Amino acid sequence: MTDKTKDQIEEEFPDDFYPYDKEDVRQFYKQITNKIQEAYKIPELIPIAFPNFSEPIDEIVIAGMGGSVIAGIVIKNYFELVNPNLRIIIGNDYNLPRLISKNALVICVSYSGNTEETLSMFKDAQRRKLRVMAITSGAKLAEIASNYRVPLVKIPGKIHPRQALPYLYFTTIRVLEKLKFIEDHSQLINSLIKVLGQKNFESLGIELAKKLYKKKIIIYSTKNLKGVAYRWKTQFNENSKVPAHLHYFPEICHNELCQYMEDMSEYHVIILKTDKEPRRMLKRIEITKKLISKACEVTELDIKGSNDFTKFYTAILIGDLASYYLALRYRRNPSDDSIIGTLKKELGPWTS
Repeated sequence: MTDKTKDQIEEEFPDDFYPYDKEDVRQFYKQITNKIQEAYKIPELIPIAFPNFSEPIDEIVIAGMGGSVIAGIVIKNYFELVNPNLRIIIGNDYNLPRLISKNALVICVSYSGNTEETLSMFKDAQRRKLRVMAITSGAKLAEIASNYRVPLVKIPGKIHPRQALPYLYFTTIRVLEKLKFIEDHSQLINSLIKVLGQKNFESLGIELAKKLYKKKIIIYSTKNLKGVAYRWKTQFNENSKVPAHLHYFPEICHNELCQYMEDMSEYHVIILKTDKEPRRMLKRIEITKKLISKACEVTELDIKGSNDFTKFYTAILIGDLASYYLALRYRRNPSDDSIIGTLKKELGPWTS
Protein backbone atom coordinates (compact mmCIF):
# COMPACT_ATOMS: atom_id res chain seq x y z
CA MET A 1 0.00 0.00 0.00
CA THR A 2 1.25 3.45 -0.89
CA ASP A 3 0.79 7.01 0.35
CA LYS A 4 -1.61 9.14 -1.66
CA THR A 5 -2.22 12.85 -2.08
CA LYS A 6 -5.18 14.68 -0.53
CA ASP A 7 -6.90 14.89 -3.96
CA GLN A 8 -6.48 11.15 -4.51
CA ILE A 9 -7.97 10.43 -1.07
CA GLU A 10 -10.99 12.64 -1.79
CA GLU A 11 -11.48 10.95 -5.16
CA GLU A 12 -11.45 7.48 -3.55
CA PHE A 13 -13.43 8.52 -0.49
CA PRO A 14 -15.87 11.32 -1.35
CA ASP A 15 -17.21 13.69 1.30
CA ASP A 16 -20.73 12.23 1.22
CA PHE A 17 -19.47 9.31 3.38
CA TYR A 18 -18.45 11.53 6.29
CA PRO A 19 -21.95 12.47 7.57
CA TYR A 20 -22.17 8.91 8.93
CA ASP A 21 -19.35 9.81 11.34
CA LYS A 22 -21.83 11.25 13.84
CA GLU A 23 -19.22 12.03 16.52
CA ASP A 24 -16.39 13.23 14.25
CA VAL A 25 -14.00 10.38 15.00
CA ARG A 26 -11.92 11.46 12.03
CA GLN A 27 -11.02 14.69 13.80
CA PHE A 28 -9.77 12.71 16.80
CA TYR A 29 -7.37 10.77 14.58
CA LYS A 30 -6.21 13.97 12.89
CA GLN A 31 -5.13 15.17 16.36
CA ILE A 32 -3.49 11.88 17.35
CA THR A 33 -0.01 13.28 18.01
CA ASN A 34 -1.44 15.90 20.38
CA LYS A 35 -3.46 13.21 22.15
CA ILE A 36 -0.34 11.06 22.63
CA GLN A 37 1.69 13.95 24.06
CA GLU A 38 -1.17 14.93 26.37
CA ALA A 39 -1.70 11.36 27.58
CA TYR A 40 1.98 10.79 28.36
CA LYS A 41 2.05 13.89 30.61
CA ILE A 42 -1.11 13.09 32.61
CA PRO A 43 0.54 11.02 35.41
CA GLU A 44 3.43 13.48 35.79
CA LEU A 45 2.19 15.34 38.88
CA ILE A 46 0.17 12.48 40.38
CA PRO A 47 1.85 10.75 43.34
CA ILE A 48 1.97 7.01 42.74
CA ALA A 49 3.18 5.39 45.94
CA PHE A 50 2.20 2.50 48.17
CA PRO A 51 3.45 3.32 51.68
CA ASN A 52 1.99 0.18 53.27
CA PHE A 53 4.10 -2.10 51.07
CA SER A 54 7.84 -2.56 51.60
CA GLU A 55 8.74 -5.14 48.93
CA PRO A 56 9.39 -3.99 45.34
CA ILE A 57 6.76 -4.61 42.66
CA ASP A 58 7.61 -7.80 40.79
CA GLU A 59 4.49 -8.16 38.63
CA ILE A 60 1.92 -5.92 36.97
CA VAL A 61 -1.71 -6.97 36.53
CA ILE A 62 -3.68 -4.74 34.15
CA ALA A 63 -7.35 -5.33 34.93
CA GLY A 64 -10.16 -4.18 32.69
CA MET A 65 -12.53 -5.05 29.87
CA GLY A 66 -13.06 -4.23 26.21
CA GLY A 67 -11.66 -0.96 24.91
CA SER A 68 -10.22 -0.16 28.34
CA VAL A 69 -8.01 -3.24 28.70
CA ILE A 70 -6.74 -3.30 25.10
CA ALA A 71 -3.91 -0.95 26.09
CA GLY A 72 -2.75 -3.55 28.62
CA ILE A 73 -2.98 -6.35 26.07
CA VAL A 74 -0.79 -4.43 23.61
CA ILE A 75 1.67 -3.35 26.34
CA LYS A 76 2.02 -6.97 27.46
CA ASN A 77 2.63 -8.07 23.85
CA TYR A 78 5.19 -5.30 23.29
CA PHE A 79 7.24 -6.18 26.36
CA GLU A 80 7.11 -9.89 25.58
CA LEU A 81 8.99 -8.90 22.45
CA VAL A 82 11.50 -6.38 23.87
CA ASN A 83 11.88 -7.47 27.50
CA PRO A 84 10.39 -10.92 28.17
CA ASN A 85 11.66 -10.91 31.77
CA LEU A 86 8.93 -8.46 32.80
CA ARG A 87 5.85 -10.03 34.36
CA ILE A 88 2.69 -8.45 32.95
CA ILE A 89 -0.65 -10.24 33.37
CA ILE A 90 -4.09 -9.33 32.01
CA GLY A 91 -7.21 -9.59 34.16
CA ASN A 92 -10.51 -9.46 32.25
CA ASP A 93 -13.15 -11.20 34.33
CA TYR A 94 -15.07 -10.54 37.55
CA ASN A 95 -12.13 -11.83 39.58
CA LEU A 96 -8.38 -11.47 39.14
CA PRO A 97 -6.34 -14.41 37.87
CA ARG A 98 -5.78 -16.90 40.69
CA LEU A 99 -1.98 -17.02 40.59
CA ILE A 100 -0.70 -13.52 41.32
CA SER A 101 2.42 -12.59 43.24
CA LYS A 102 1.82 -11.04 46.67
CA ASN A 103 4.10 -8.23 45.46
CA ALA A 104 2.04 -7.50 42.33
CA LEU A 105 0.50 -4.16 41.46
CA VAL A 106 -3.05 -4.32 40.08
CA ILE A 107 -3.84 -1.41 37.73
CA CYS A 108 -7.62 -1.26 37.32
CA VAL A 109 -8.52 0.47 34.05
CA SER A 110 -12.07 1.49 33.19
CA TYR A 111 -12.50 4.41 30.84
CA SER A 112 -16.10 5.02 31.90
CA GLY A 113 -15.41 4.17 35.52
CA ASN A 114 -18.56 2.04 35.69
CA THR A 115 -17.41 -1.28 34.20
CA GLU A 116 -18.76 -3.79 36.70
CA GLU A 117 -16.13 -6.47 36.05
CA THR A 118 -13.36 -3.93 36.68
CA LEU A 119 -15.02 -2.70 39.89
CA SER A 120 -15.25 -6.32 40.98
CA MET A 121 -11.54 -6.91 40.26
CA PHE A 122 -10.67 -3.77 42.25
CA LYS A 123 -12.50 -5.18 45.26
CA ASP A 124 -10.89 -8.59 44.69
CA ALA A 125 -7.46 -6.91 44.86
CA GLN A 126 -8.48 -5.24 48.11
CA ARG A 127 -9.67 -8.53 49.60
CA ARG A 128 -6.37 -10.16 48.66
CA LYS A 129 -4.44 -7.23 50.18
CA LEU A 130 -2.61 -6.39 46.94
CA ARG A 131 -1.31 -3.04 45.77
CA VAL A 132 -3.98 -1.48 43.58
CA MET A 133 -4.48 1.75 41.65
CA ALA A 134 -6.95 3.07 39.08
CA ILE A 135 -6.91 4.75 35.66
CA THR A 136 -10.30 6.16 34.68
CA SER A 137 -12.22 9.22 33.51
CA GLY A 138 -14.26 9.22 36.72
CA ALA A 139 -17.53 7.70 37.99
CA LYS A 140 -17.60 4.73 40.39
CA LEU A 141 -14.00 3.57 39.95
CA ALA A 142 -12.69 7.05 40.77
CA GLU A 143 -14.99 7.14 43.78
CA ILE A 144 -13.86 3.85 45.30
CA ALA A 145 -10.19 4.58 44.51
CA SER A 146 -10.55 7.83 46.44
CA ASN A 147 -12.37 6.07 49.29
CA TYR A 148 -9.59 3.49 49.60
CA ARG A 149 -6.95 6.21 49.20
CA VAL A 150 -5.08 4.43 46.41
CA PRO A 151 -3.35 6.19 43.49
CA LEU A 152 -5.86 7.52 40.97
CA VAL A 153 -4.97 8.74 37.46
CA LYS A 154 -7.85 10.60 35.82
CA ILE A 155 -8.00 10.91 32.04
CA PRO A 156 -10.29 13.07 29.83
CA GLY A 157 -13.86 11.83 29.42
CA LYS A 158 -16.65 11.99 26.84
CA ILE A 159 -15.15 9.73 24.16
CA HIS A 160 -15.60 6.03 23.49
CA PRO A 161 -13.15 3.69 25.28
CA ARG A 162 -11.86 2.20 22.01
CA GLN A 163 -11.12 5.70 20.67
CA ALA A 164 -9.46 6.65 23.97
CA LEU A 165 -6.58 4.23 23.40
CA PRO A 166 -3.90 7.00 23.41
CA TYR A 167 -5.02 8.07 26.89
CA LEU A 168 -5.09 4.49 28.15
CA TYR A 169 -1.89 3.31 26.45
CA PHE A 170 0.55 6.19 26.91
CA THR A 171 -0.74 7.04 30.38
CA THR A 172 -0.11 3.46 31.48
CA ILE A 173 3.38 3.54 29.94
CA ARG A 174 4.18 6.67 31.97
CA VAL A 175 2.81 5.09 35.16
CA LEU A 176 5.08 2.05 34.68
CA GLU A 177 8.02 4.40 34.12
CA LYS A 178 7.30 6.30 37.32
CA LEU A 179 7.24 3.01 39.20
CA LYS A 180 10.65 2.12 37.69
CA PHE A 181 9.09 -1.05 36.33
CA ILE A 182 10.13 -0.15 32.77
CA GLU A 183 12.79 2.14 31.29
CA ASP A 184 12.11 5.68 30.09
CA HIS A 185 10.21 5.76 26.77
CA SER A 186 10.26 9.50 26.08
CA GLN A 187 12.68 9.24 23.15
CA LEU A 188 10.69 6.38 21.65
CA ILE A 189 7.52 8.43 21.94
CA ASN A 190 9.22 11.38 20.23
CA SER A 191 10.31 9.03 17.45
CA LEU A 192 6.75 7.73 17.07
CA ILE A 193 5.30 11.25 16.91
CA LYS A 194 7.78 12.16 14.20
CA VAL A 195 6.74 9.15 12.11
CA LEU A 196 3.04 9.92 12.61
CA GLY A 197 3.67 13.42 11.30
CA GLN A 198 5.55 12.22 8.23
CA LYS A 199 3.50 9.31 6.90
CA ASN A 200 -0.08 9.41 5.60
CA PHE A 201 -1.70 6.58 7.54
CA GLU A 202 -5.14 7.82 6.55
CA SER A 203 -4.55 6.78 2.95
CA LEU A 204 -3.46 3.31 4.09
CA GLY A 205 -6.68 2.91 6.06
CA ILE A 206 -8.82 4.05 3.13
CA GLU A 207 -7.04 1.69 0.71
CA LEU A 208 -7.45 -1.33 2.99
CA ALA A 209 -11.10 -0.51 3.75
CA LYS A 210 -11.80 -0.46 0.00
CA LYS A 211 -10.40 -3.98 -0.32
CA LEU A 212 -12.42 -5.24 2.65
CA TYR A 213 -15.78 -3.80 1.58
CA LYS A 214 -18.40 -6.55 1.23
CA LYS A 215 -15.84 -9.18 2.24
CA LYS A 216 -15.68 -11.40 5.31
CA ILE A 217 -12.51 -10.66 7.25
CA ILE A 218 -9.86 -13.08 8.49
CA ILE A 219 -6.79 -11.77 10.32
CA TYR A 220 -3.62 -13.83 10.75
CA SER A 221 -0.56 -12.68 12.65
CA THR A 222 2.53 -14.02 14.33
CA LYS A 223 2.92 -13.98 18.11
CA ASN A 224 5.02 -10.81 17.73
CA LEU A 225 1.82 -8.90 16.86
CA LYS A 226 -0.88 -10.92 18.63
CA GLY A 227 -2.03 -7.96 20.76
CA VAL A 228 -2.12 -5.68 17.73
CA ALA A 229 -4.06 -8.27 15.73
CA TYR A 230 -6.61 -8.57 18.54
CA ARG A 231 -7.06 -4.79 18.45
CA TRP A 232 -7.72 -5.03 14.69
CA LYS A 233 -10.36 -7.70 15.24
CA THR A 234 -12.23 -5.76 17.91
CA GLN A 235 -12.11 -2.52 15.91
CA PHE A 236 -13.74 -4.20 12.91
CA ASN A 237 -16.36 -5.59 15.30
CA GLU A 238 -17.11 -2.27 17.05
CA ASN A 239 -16.48 0.36 14.40
CA SER A 240 -17.44 -1.47 11.21
CA LYS A 241 -20.05 -3.81 12.78
CA VAL A 242 -18.68 -6.81 10.90
CA PRO A 243 -17.38 -10.20 12.05
CA ALA A 244 -13.60 -10.63 12.00
CA HIS A 245 -11.96 -13.98 12.58
CA LEU A 246 -8.50 -14.08 14.21
CA HIS A 247 -5.85 -16.80 14.33
CA TYR A 248 -2.07 -17.04 14.62
CA PHE A 249 0.97 -18.48 12.89
CA PRO A 250 2.24 -21.18 13.00
CA GLU A 251 -0.90 -22.87 14.42
CA ILE A 252 -3.07 -22.04 11.40
CA CYS A 253 -0.76 -24.15 9.24
CA HIS A 254 -1.85 -27.28 11.14
CA ASN A 255 -5.63 -26.95 10.82
CA GLU A 256 -7.20 -23.81 9.37
CA LEU A 257 -5.15 -23.99 6.18
CA CYS A 258 -7.38 -26.84 4.97
CA GLN A 259 -10.39 -24.55 4.50
CA TYR A 260 -8.58 -22.94 1.56
CA MET A 261 -8.88 -26.17 -0.39
CA GLU A 262 -12.37 -24.85 -1.26
CA ASP A 263 -13.56 -21.57 -2.74
CA MET A 264 -13.25 -18.76 -0.14
CA SER A 265 -13.78 -15.83 -2.50
CA GLU A 266 -16.21 -14.10 -0.11
CA TYR A 267 -13.32 -13.69 2.35
CA HIS A 268 -10.34 -11.33 2.51
CA VAL A 269 -7.33 -12.43 4.54
CA ILE A 270 -5.05 -9.91 6.25
CA ILE A 271 -1.59 -11.13 7.28
CA LEU A 272 0.28 -9.06 9.86
CA LYS A 273 3.97 -9.63 10.45
CA THR A 274 7.05 -7.69 11.49
CA ASP A 275 10.59 -7.55 10.16
CA LYS A 276 11.68 -9.45 13.27
CA GLU A 277 10.22 -12.81 12.27
CA PRO A 278 12.63 -15.78 12.21
CA ARG A 279 13.71 -17.01 8.79
CA ARG A 280 11.69 -20.22 9.07
CA MET A 281 8.55 -18.29 10.03
CA LEU A 282 8.95 -15.97 7.04
CA LYS A 283 9.18 -18.97 4.74
CA ARG A 284 6.08 -20.49 6.35
CA ILE A 285 4.13 -17.24 5.86
CA GLU A 286 5.27 -16.94 2.24
CA ILE A 287 4.11 -20.45 1.37
CA THR A 288 0.84 -20.07 3.29
CA LYS A 289 0.06 -16.83 1.48
CA LYS A 290 0.71 -18.48 -1.87
CA LEU A 291 -1.64 -21.36 -1.03
CA ILE A 292 -4.54 -19.31 0.33
CA SER A 293 -4.25 -16.77 -2.51
CA LYS A 294 -5.67 -19.47 -4.77
CA ALA A 295 -8.91 -19.39 -2.76
CA CYS A 296 -9.33 -15.72 -1.81
CA GLU A 297 -7.78 -12.27 -1.78
CA VAL A 298 -4.89 -11.65 0.62
CA THR A 299 -3.30 -8.44 1.91
CA GLU A 300 0.04 -8.81 3.68
CA LEU A 301 1.28 -5.98 5.90
CA ASP A 302 4.93 -6.10 6.85
CA ILE A 303 5.08 -3.73 9.83
CA LYS A 304 8.37 -1.85 9.71
CA GLY A 305 9.93 0.95 11.70
CA SER A 306 13.05 2.18 13.42
CA ASN A 307 12.00 0.54 16.70
CA ASP A 308 9.40 -1.89 18.03
CA PHE A 309 7.49 0.81 19.92
CA THR A 310 6.82 2.70 16.70
CA LYS A 311 5.96 -0.50 14.82
CA PHE A 312 3.32 -1.46 17.37
CA TYR A 313 1.47 1.83 17.47
CA THR A 314 1.59 2.52 13.74
CA ALA A 315 0.20 -0.99 13.13
CA ILE A 316 -2.63 -0.24 15.57
CA LEU A 317 -3.35 3.07 13.84
CA ILE A 318 -3.64 1.44 10.40
CA GLY A 319 -6.18 -1.04 11.77
CA ASP A 320 -8.13 1.69 13.56
CA LEU A 321 -8.38 3.78 10.40
CA ALA A 322 -9.25 0.81 8.18
CA SER A 323 -12.14 -0.13 10.49
CA TYR A 324 -13.30 3.50 10.63
CA TYR A 325 -13.34 3.91 6.85
CA LEU A 326 -14.95 0.50 6.37
CA ALA A 327 -17.79 1.61 8.68
CA LEU A 328 -18.35 4.69 6.53
CA ARG A 329 -18.28 2.65 3.31
CA TYR A 330 -21.13 0.60 4.81
CA ARG A 331 -22.82 3.90 5.75
CA ARG A 332 -22.59 3.03 9.43
CA ASN A 333 -21.81 5.26 12.39
CA PRO A 334 -18.44 4.00 13.75
CA SER A 335 -19.28 5.37 17.22
CA ASP A 336 -22.58 3.53 17.60
CA ASP A 337 -22.31 0.75 20.19
CA SER A 338 -25.89 0.98 21.45
CA ILE A 339 -26.28 -2.79 21.58
CA ILE A 340 -23.70 -2.87 24.40
CA GLY A 341 -25.74 -0.22 26.22
CA THR A 342 -28.84 -2.39 25.79
CA LEU A 343 -27.00 -5.35 27.34
CA LYS A 344 -25.93 -3.24 30.33
CA LYS A 345 -29.45 -1.88 30.80
CA GLU A 346 -30.98 -5.36 30.78
CA LEU A 347 -28.32 -6.62 33.22
CA GLY A 348 -29.38 -3.96 35.67
CA PRO A 349 -27.18 -2.28 38.31
CA TRP A 350 -24.23 -4.26 39.65
CA THR A 351 -23.77 -4.72 43.37
CA SER A 352 -20.75 -6.36 44.93
